[in-house]
Amino acid sequence: LAQANVAAVVRRASQVGGPCAQVFLAMAAIASCEASDYARVTMAKLQGDYDHRLSVANKACPWQRFKAPEPRGESSVERLEVDVATRPLHASATPLLEQVLSRLGSSCAAAEAAVAQTDRLGNPRIDSFGQTDVLLVRCPPGSEEERQRESDRGSACSHEASFVLKMGGKDRIFAEVDKLHWAASVLGASRVPRLLLAVPEAWLGQAAMVSERITFVADSHRRSAARLPSSLADLLLLGCGRFALEDVRASWAAAPVELQAALPFAVNFDVPPPSATDVRCVARQVAEILATLARHPVQPNSHEQLDPALIEGKAIILNLLQPLRRHLLQAQPARASPLHATMRQRTEEWYPAFADGASLSDMLGIARRLKDRLEDWRSADNRGCSQMPKFFVPAAWTHGRMSAHHLLLRSSSEGSDRSLDLCVIGWSSLSQAPLYTDLAGLLTSVAFETTRLPVMLDVIASSYASSTMAGDAVPALRCARQLCIEEASAERLLKVLAVAAEEAVVAGADVERQDRWRREEALLSAVHSATGGEALQDAGQDAAWLLAWLRTTDDAGRRAAVEARHASRALVDWRPFRGIRGTVGGRPAVPRPDPSAARRQRGEAPVRAVQFGWQTIREFRDAACAALPALEGDVDALWPAMWFVPCLSRALELLDDDTLPWLQKVWLLSFVGQLVERILEFLDQLPLAKDPLCVRIAAAAAT
Repeated sequence: LAQANVAAVVRRASQVGGPCAQVFLAMAAIASCEASDYARVTMAKLQGDYDHRLSVANKACPWQRFKAPEPRGESSVERLEVDVATRPLHASATPLLEQVLSRLGSSCAAAEAAVAQTDRLGNPRIDSFGQTDVLLVRCPPGSEEERQRESDRGSACSHEASFVLKMGGKDRIFAEVDKLHWAASVLGASRVPRLLLAVPEAWLGQAAMVSERITFVADSHRRSAARLPSSLADLLLLGCGRFALEDVRASWAAAPVELQAALPFAVNFDVPPPSATDVRCVARQVAEILATLARHPVQPNSHEQLDPALIEGKAIILNLLQPLRRHLLQAQPARASPLHATMRQRTEEWYPAFADGASLSDMLGIARRLKDRLEDWRSADNRGCSQMPKFFVPAAWTHGRMSAHHLLLRSSSEGSDRSLDLCVIGWSSLSQAPLYTDLAGLLTSVAFETTRLPVMLDVIASSYASSTMAGDAVPALRCARQLCIEEASAERLLKVLAVAAEEAVVAGADVERQDRWRREEALLSAVHSATGGEALQDAGQDAAWLLAWLRTTDDAGRRAAVEARHASRALVDWRPFRGIRGTVGGRPAVPRPDPSAARRQRGEAPVRAVQFGWQTIREFRDAACAALPALEGDVDALWPAMWFVPCLSRALELLDDDTLPWLQKVWLLSFVGQLVERILEFLDQLPLAKDPLCVRIAAAAAT
């Protein structure tokens, strides 16, 4: 304020009165001080804060975690990271663990339970508290006399060096144990994990079930015993990583002669990747489990259900409404979603590469049309004047959550004709659902959780920043989980890339104009620093994973997008021709799609990592199709409800999964767009016939 206006300000203050008068008088007091140090210092501070926040908003800071804006912010981030990294167990965990160890007869009893080494399975230090918590408990080895004494009295801990402890609400844990017993009676005891305690241990409304630990490699193969490969997802990621490394080695063949000696051609994984025989072996076992569940007699869900072998389609379609609202069309997308504000622009740029040039806004518009139609139908159904055509599909017992992470593998015993034995966990969602529900969910999981696309270096700094996909958790934890490396290596990698990004900004360097092999040298240097400065040939698993996934330019991602687009389109277009008995006009009830849409154009080089994933999907798909019972009836009209709906449900859940890298989710968004469009076409063509459409399991197959 100018000093000449002080009188006007005071006069205005006398007119308004009240709190506003105090404001005007304060302004007049500041204005009356010609050389007020307080005003000048305050304005300088405000201007400094404004400039700093503006630079942060313009993304001048490549990674804010290692460049805190102010000391108090830095200390807050450090305290938050400590709280997240050392998140304590539930209050009932320690008493339950003490009771479990006591019942198992372990010498590590009540007084020593606190020193039992405990590691959470999955991603618990990032996620908030859920309904259950799964722990891997390893008892410290005792003396030879103690082990012999425990063996003589039949202690389970004398034979089990470690076990899996799942804790949660009492009703939930006891119900899951009952379903586990049911699955063992139907599939066989070897198809489910062995319970070390027949009855869960309970304490104050909480309970814990104890099961064996399953893995298909020895502890000596990995530095972290808590991360031993054990599931189908781990097996397929090893296969995908092997072919990704082969793609990298093939590109190195064109490197200059002076750089050839520095390239780590000998780097490889400690655990051998799966062979084609291993994949087929697991696919056959999965098909046997799906066929056994499908042929097990179903039970009526209610007294009004006339035929227990059929499920009305209305509930199947309307159940899509909640996941559409929660994962795709929410007002504030989750931090792990590719639609989050911090990653939305990159997602819009990359989405056309997976969707044949279609835009993200067009896909979201189609999804809103589907949501609006489902809301209208649900509203009409609640008023008692249903507008949705009635149809029925065959019912079968389903796992409900079958994915690549729920299928555990153990090495087969000597003399067995199988290399790996399959074991299914997570039976809490066991229910009756339409046939092909489990197969649709499993193939969607295999496609998007194990068929990995490249990770570009310029995306890492932004996607793992605290303000983006990493959320409030430690970014290194999420980076380690998505890149299959140790947390220490992930933290070093993020620091190295942050420093490199800052230097590039200061120097004004344009990474795209650099020579290709200069960028490759920078990548090798970053991997060398991330693995502790060891020689890449001797760095082991982490160096192999980083070289398999990381790329320096967008070209690798766009070439992989072409292969991924073909794979997802073929997954949408698939029909089980062998299992169809109905016909329309003398032709198969479901017409064969045009194969040219899923073929690579002439001159396009395949990305072998994506090709491996697509071949794996075909193995599981064909094995299940040969084992599942045949269908008859209106298959042509109702196949979208049996296939597209469960695929879309699983795909929507994966959008907010923090174990998937960002580019995987962009590919997943294009898959969601295809499914939403097909379901809308199905609903438009669904006739309002007097006699409802119906699909059944063929009589010969049912018997």
